Amino acid sequence: MDRSTNMTAHSKEKNLKIWDQKLKRGKTGISR
Repeated sequence: MDRSTNMTAHSKEKNLKIWDQKLKRGKTGISR
C-alpha cells in the first residue's frame, strides 16, 4: 500500500467522523 494512499484513506475516515458529529449536532439542534 502506498504511503500517500494510506494517508488519504486515514484523512477520509477522519472527515467522515467529523461530518457524522456535525450531522448529529445539527439534528439535535433542529429537534430542539
